[in-house]
Amino acid sequence: MKLLFIGLSVLFISSFVNCEGPLTSQEIQTLITYHNNWRLSPDPASAGPLTALTYNYDIAATLQAHVNKCDFTFSPATRYGAVNEWIYWWTPQYFNMESQMNLLWGQRLNYDWNTGACLPDKSCLPWVFTVWNATTNFGCAKVDCGERLIMACDYNPPGGYSGVKPYQLAPVTPTPAPTPSPTPVPPTSNNIDWRPFLTPIRHQGQCGSCWTFGSVAAIESRYLIKNGLAEINTLDLSEQNGVNCLRFGCNGGWSQLFFETFMEKGLAYEKDMPYLAADQPTCSYDIGTPRFRFSSYGTVPRFNKQAMIDELRNGPITVSLWVDDAFQSYSGGIFNCQTVYTTTNHIVTLIGYNADQDYWILRNSWGKYWGTGGGNMLLTAANDNCYMLGYSSYYPII
Repeated sequence: MKLLFIGLSVLFISSFVNCEGPLTSQEIQTLITYHNNWRLSPDPASAGPLTALTYNYDIAATLQAHVNKCDFTFSPATRYGAVNEWIYWWTPQYFNMESQMNLLWGQRLNYDWNTGACLPDKSCLPWVFTVWNATTNFGCAKVDCGERLIMACDYNPPGGYSGVKPYQLAPVTPTPAPTPSPTPVPPTSNNIDWRPFLTPIRHQGQCGSCWTFGSVAAIESRYLIKNGLAEINTLDLSEQNGVNCLRFGCNGGWSQLFFETFMEKGLAYEKDMPYLAADQPTCSYDIGTPRFRFSSYGTVPRFNKQAMIDELRNGPITVSLWVDDAFQSYSGGIFNCQTVYTTTNHIVTLIGYNADQDYWILRNSWGKYWGTGGGNMLLTAANDNCYMLGYSSYYPII
């Protein structure tokens, strides 16, 4: 039985650059990297390695010829049963490949491994297609049709059969006994690295909420630095609380306002106000459950690298910078913006500085498969082309 999926996704995202027209070589490489990272480290874990996917330019060309018609239909190849296919429609100025990939990755949570099908009223087949072990190659296409941009991918051999699981799960192993948490210590050399004090990476999905993720990450990390690592896997504060209660929600925000608001009112825990990646009509600072509180926040002045380093010795800092196409496709090494930017469009958490090689360490909110692993980036500090020092930066005081 052939299973197909079509999705309509009209997003309002302020934290990314725009893309137009057919897929660029950089976008194709991003697609390949994401797909094969998912198959290299599937979630949940597989019993054995999944086969890597090959990008098939013939499949891509056939699909491109179809989507260029802008008739918003599945391609003939799906009707013949030659491929599985997913299609999404975007408002063109809000499309970026990172959000498209995060949308697919998030659908793994909608798959019921007991029944081998999607949970009721949930979408999961696009994700199933990406990790179907028998599939060996895929191709994708993109076209700007004016009011809507089409993004689609085809997979061959096809899969996604109801009741059949995409791969065999790894056997469940007992959880090892916890080891005592080490006592936190501040950096003792010229290098600063707070990665051991980070809670698990999150991803913001199809919502321009980088500002709340960057702020929450700094709060959680500074709490662990002060109080020890016993809660490193359980401390989880609500990014959705910021999206719901601050003015622009998924259309963007600023960490100073986040800290100023929630140091007075307290911040909800994730279990009490889970992340939805969408604006909600009501805001609540009192939902009848405990709230996390911190005492204040501080500011690092703009254009002051040494002040940034000095404060970073106390813990992570929320910073803004400019994100371009190369940034979105970053997968390793020390990154350098090739253009000198004079404004910012994204917020991340600054978590370290390497004085020996003069680079910053950043924590992003685009999931664990982006960056150097675990959602991190190394950014040169030899220049400020990405404009990270161009605006004041902020940090919580726990």
